Amino acid sequence: MDTRRFVETSCAASLERIRDTIAALCANSFGDSQLTEMILDYPLRPAKGLRPKLCLAATEALGAPEQLAFGSAVALELLHNAFLIHDDVEDGSTHRRSEQTLHEAHGVPTAVNVADAMFALALRPLLDNCESLGLGPSLEVFDLIVRTFLVTVRGQERELRWIRDNSWPLPADFEAAYRQLVLEKTSTYSFLAPIRIAVIAAGADSELLRPLELYATDLGLAFQITDDVLNLEPSVDYGKEDSGDLWEGKRTLILMHAMAQEGNTQRRRAAVEVLRGIRSSSKGPSITSVLEKLKARGELSATAFLELRGALPPHLVAEHKTHAGIQLLVELVRDHASLEFARTAARDARRRAEEHLDSVRPRLHPGESLDVLSALLQYVIERQR
Repeated sequence: MDTRRFVETSCAASLERIRDTIAALCANSFGDSQLTEMILDYPLRPAKGLRPKLCLAATEALGAPEQLAFGSAVALELLHNAFLIHDDVEDGSTHRRSEQTLHEAHGVPTAVNVADAMFALALRPLLDNCESLGLGPSLEVFDLIVRTFLVTVRGQERELRWIRDNSWPLPADFEAAYRQLVLEKTSTYSFLAPIRIAVIAAGADSELLRPLELYATDLGLAFQITDDVLNLEPSVDYGKEDSGDLWEGKRTLILMHAMAQEGNTQRRRAAVEVLRGIRSSSKGPSITSVLEKLKARGELSATAFLELRGALPPHLVAEHKTHAGIQLLVELVRDHASLEFARTAARDARRRAEEHLDSVRPRLHPGESLDVLSALLQYVIERQR
């Protein structure tokens, strides 16, 4: 079986139904407006649709009709795309799914408003769960989504803080720090939430929950590490900015490993300085360069220059990243075989996920949905986008 083709075909079939429902929600709420057009922008771009498919497939594998989880799957897809818009703004990303990011095309205020509209729209199918699931399970799902939100924004804050504060040196156990970040920022809403919703929707035995949660957690870890690798070695299908993680200063497992292994103090300091910089695509000169010009013209004393620079937050006085600086980071990663280190970690996570799924496989219903859960194990580390 061609695993990649099987997963993508199965996801595409579910995603088409999800998109139709999102379009109907937009039409009912905003009519034929520009806001509707912008809300549909990201969802209609080429996408994997893993989150809703995982939710639907797990529900059916647990012995319930997937329709019981359909509204929740729609909400997950809306929430995911809203998070993507906010992520793109926060990271200063220029491309998403092979096209300009929404904030690059229409400006930050419009992009943020579109994401807010998607968050609001996601509440409707969650409310509609009351008809299909009943009040009790619907409230469970709603509470789960709220708790998932809280974990996700905490993970995002952690990553933004690491970047803002240029947090080096790393914790002694950088792998554990990375796993915690992925659990909060990616795995919880992308993999754990779909599985947990499926268990609620199917009214499944609570004993099945823990092994399926462990499956989802390691599946999410393998997925994110592979995403980090693809960012530095993109395929033709990748659809994101080449080396975007380095431009954004993200603390990937790859970069953490390279920095932890670097023994040359001078090169390590140089790498830290590169990471301290802001994206070269940022508009206008840095504050530091403006202050230096004022000092050079005699309009600012050396003492005042140092005092002003010291009083400003680090991210405001940072210099722009350059292609030469990014190349230094690329060479650091290459010299320490950090990509291969990450690939090995992804394979290990994938193996653990398989063991967790196998432990409950006899209690799951055979069929295409269980085949999807199995195929995802290979797909997450072999995908090209």
